[in-house]
Amino acid sequence: MFPKDYATLDPSSNDTILSEIQKLALEIIYEAENVVKTGGDWDSKMTEITSKVLETKIKILSLPRHRVEEITPLAIAMVDNVIQEKTENCMGSIRYMELCTRLLWTVIYSSLTKVDISKFKSNITQSILIALLEFLQSTTTLKFPEINNPVFIEELRFRITGFPNLRYFDFKTLCTDEIIQSICENCPRILVILVNCSKRITDKSVPFLSSLQKLKTLNIHSTSISTKGYREIISRLKHLHNICWNNEGDDLITDIETQDLSKIKYFAGNFSSSETLVTKCPNIISLCLIKVETDLLSLSALKSLEVLHMFFLNFSNYNVRHLFPNIAHIKELEFGHIDQLDICLLIKNCVFLKKLTVQNSVFSENEMVINPASEHFSNLRNLTLISNTNYHWYASNVKYYNNLSSLTSDIEDVLVYQYFDDVLSNNGFKNLEIFIFTKSKNLDIRTALRLMKSCPKLRVLGKLGSWGSMNDVYIKYIRNMVKVKKYNLELII
Repeated sequence: MFPKDYATLDPSSNDTILSEIQKLALEIIYEAENVVKTGGDWDSKMTEITSKVLETKIKILSLPRHRVEEITPLAIAMVDNVIQEKTENCMGSIRYMELCTRLLWTVIYSSLTKVDISKFKSNITQSILIALLEFLQSTTTLKFPEINNPVFIEELRFRITGFPNLRYFDFKTLCTDEIIQSICENCPRILVILVNCSKRITDKSVPFLSSLQKLKTLNIHSTSISTKGYREIISRLKHLHNICWNNEGDDLITDIETQDLSKIKYFAGNFSSSETLVTKCPNIISLCLIKVETDLLSLSALKSLEVLHMFFLNFSNYNVRHLFPNIAHIKELEFGHIDQLDICLLIKNCVFLKKLTVQNSVFSENEMVINPASEHFSNLRNLTLISNTNYHWYASNVKYYNNLSSLTSDIEDVLVYQYFDDVLSNNGFKNLEIFIFTKSKNLDIRTALRLMKSCPKLRVLGKLGSWGSMNDVYIKYIRNMVKVKKYNLELII
């Protein structure tokens, strides 16, 4: 039996509140199952459960508003986990849905401003939250999962009319012209719309999107909107600061007045002439290049450029190598599916770099004499190395990034326990906050304990379940240590 004093909430502790919410959810499901098994009165039990739920809800709402805002998404996730783990059992789908609705109603409050339905595991949770959207009039952010359900999509079209404060809308792949129209007509404060890959968005949406004079960010990449339609949107929206397009960039921007493009800060896509891009959009801060097949040296004229992402390129082609000495001011680099990546060139020239991500790429054979005191090593804060080849020389020098706050990788033959033990013994990685390694056969419980002991700022440690000799016993031990030592540490298993 579960304790009857299920709703004793300690306002000083989020953990206590979440624990009590979990206890309440489990108790409610247990009692409902028992009623069905014994042939009891279901309606009476639902009335009793509603009373318990209301009591807990009132106690939570008595907390300061910022605490309620802080606890709500965590509480919804807690209930979602319970729902995901349980099944309909003998209750049947209708009764179970009724029960889950009451559980979620416990932790949904009208003051909630951010609703990310895509985070939740259970389809039941997702559908119930969509149905309860009408109670969330204060919401400023809405994110939806890719649910290919015609009933849900039609329902969303009408639900969206109840969000006068909405500023951020994210519904990729399955958004429609009708939903866009509803947003444009009912959400006057909207600033961000992300509906890329939604083929049911066509040129019918162009006049509606063009009317959103406050809109700053729009992603309609891979929708059915034509080049002509996108040009019209860009020309009319004076505050829009991004372009995200899957066709030839020049075909899109050539016929738009430069004065309408000088506002553009973010560009993602491909193009046939970097000179045209630089001339038309001289104030770009962030640039994402995908399968570009043209000389890139002209991009060095983008004096405001801080972030550069490159995908599906050969580092030896299109003057890529000659570009980097001219953009030494760059702060963030991401490479994906790059061949012959010359990391030595980056170490020499990108001395102000704060974040470096390399995935699915092949490093060149180049090596160099390392200067550990280089500004490149002292300035980098975030490093991600995933699914690369020929990385061994570079990986052996990761230890010189003394000020790293985040390290994410899947390298297992260089970055082993002894490697990190040596670095930490020499007072390296003292500022590390995030350490995430996947599928490493050579990391174990010793690595986790060493990091916890030597990195006082560590707040995320993972993915422990994929480490070589890590088992349930070791993970339980680490969890217990985090609890006993009161570490502010999230463990990703």
